[in-house]
Amino acid sequence: MFKHKIMTFAAILISFSSEIYAKTAYPGGTWEPGPAKYGVEIVQDIRLKMDDGVVLNASIAYPTDLTTGKQAEGKFPVVIEHTPYAKFSATLQPNSYFSEHGYISVLITARGGGKSTGQVDNSGLRDAKDGQEVIDWAAHKLNKSDGRVAMIGCSWPGMIALSTAGHVREKSPLKAIIAACSGFESIHREAWMVGGLPTTALWQVTQNAQFALGDTPAAQQYFKMIKDGIQQSAEQAYERRYWRERVSMNLAKPIVENDIAVLLWSGWRDFVPASALRSYTALQNAYNRRPVYAAMQANQKISPKYQIIMGDWGHSEGLDVGIYLQWLETWVRGIDTGIQDTETPMHLFEKGSNQWVNIKSYPVTTQYESFFLQPNERLEQSQSVKTENEKINWGEPEQNGTKRVFNTQIFPEGATLAGPMSVTLYASSNNSNLVLIAKLFDVNPQGQAELLTSGAILGSLSQLDQDKSWKDKHGNFIWPWHKFDREQYLKPNKVYRFDVALSPRQWAIKANHRLRLELTTAQSESICPNEGIPTTTHFELCGQTLSQLKTVPGGVYHLFYGTEYPSALNLPLLPLDPFKKIHAGQIPTAWNENLRKIVKQEPLIPTYALPLDWGK
Repeated sequence: MFKHKIMTFAAILISFSSEIYAKTAYPGGTWEPGPAKYGVEIVQDIRLKMDDGVVLNASIAYPTDLTTGKQAEGKFPVVIEHTPYAKFSATLQPNSYFSEHGYISVLITARGGGKSTGQVDNSGLRDAKDGQEVIDWAAHKLNKSDGRVAMIGCSWPGMIALSTAGHVREKSPLKAIIAACSGFESIHREAWMVGGLPTTALWQVTQNAQFALGDTPAAQQYFKMIKDGIQQSAEQAYERRYWRERVSMNLAKPIVENDIAVLLWSGWRDFVPASALRSYTALQNAYNRRPVYAAMQANQKISPKYQIIMGDWGHSEGLDVGIYLQWLETWVRGIDTGIQDTETPMHLFEKGSNQWVNIKSYPVTTQYESFFLQPNERLEQSQSVKTENEKINWGEPEQNGTKRVFNTQIFPEGATLAGPMSVTLYASSNNSNLVLIAKLFDVNPQGQAELLTSGAILGSLSQLDQDKSWKDKHGNFIWPWHKFDREQYLKPNKVYRFDVALSPRQWAIKANHRLRLELTTAQSESICPNEGIPTTTHFELCGQTLSQLKTVPGGVYHLFYGTEYPSALNLPLLPLDPFKKIHAGQIPTAWNENLRKIVKQEPLIPTYALPLDWGK
């Protein structure tokens, strides 16, 4: 029988959402966008010269009078999408939905993309400087602007919005941003690399993304530089100056100081859920003048100006321009839309129960439960007295001896996982490096396994930043934060401790399910081919850098556990259903980023229920 050591929930902050469900189809139940108030006139190819001579291309959608068709009288706030992209399935145009509701909508093509000149910067200091100049132009020089500005964007333009917001001058006209499908420090830690190892997304992006930028020479040059830099173990393969200048977590402090409201929007199947969650905690910590990399405190003050939506979708999915507009109306125009007073600014979809919950702070709990690796493929809450070790070879998981599996007993009453997770592993290698890939599965009574979360570690890049890592009340690392700045190779056959960060989740484990931890050392060739670009739509580790190719292949590892080597799975384990489930529903303004339009129950195009009660 499973030893059910789940803690009492007295200290856990439960969201007591309103019992009165929405009267409108939008969060809060008191606001809705209504029908279009204006028509739209789009002016193309406006040329904006930056201080270094580079010219950015802009398109502007103005509100027009529905009767005369002429530009509407009066002045309007400006919403800017600063993006390197020129075309997805549809050519990019300014989002006219905002113009229909009283905003001047501006699409700025970042340097190096489309018709803009210059070299691609990818959310660096130069893009941020351009963003400042664009904001000043939009506030003070753009015809019919009322001086108030917002920025929106999914993925790369979301990062440009964050970077710009972190570099604007004091008393900037920038009032609010929406950073979807993005987060601080996301690219090199979670999207293109995980644990210091390349991902399928890296090779797919560096092969194909140039076409979304218009296949310009600058785009071709940029993605070749990134691919070659990571592949050759150059600057881009590590957290050094290049990545430190791109959307650092430290930007949370000036964003808060400048009173810029931020809505983060991601998904559990996105490339960047962990980065989005850490971005939320960074902003709330900055609001409380606490270290931005720290875990939040359960009793710290919360600001509704910094909120996050985390759904069960992939990259650039689950978006809604109606909620975008609601955020802008709230923080740009100062309208009471029913979302500005919440004390639970985290709106998270819970897998397993398939319902939404509202949460205040992160991590939800610091009372973690450790499940220790044991002989006979077991995970137990008590340690084995005897030191044991198991050999695991480097190689594809289909090969013999390259995978180890450990299972918990069943959870007879179910349980909830809420927050970051980690695996502590003691291991040795016969060479100077090591790769361990950890995957956690939810296994039903019939033995069917569903991937819950995953993570990975490279031995030579396993050094922790103690100040940025999160710990539970016992001092165990629950969110290890690795430096990734330089290689420190292993001594052959020496036992080392490795702390593997697993991507955070909100997950209900149903009654009589169990958890399974799977440890492997390399990716299957079916996912990561030896030649060519991976075609899988799944996000997986794939390939090696030059330094890894020289030090990883041929590895024979030994995994140690027992009292002397307490290898363990560390989980934020709570009783089943500790949070009040909130009302959710389909909203009529679902936005498809690839098609660049609102979609309504169209075949083969998924739409998602969104949280309608954001709490009070």
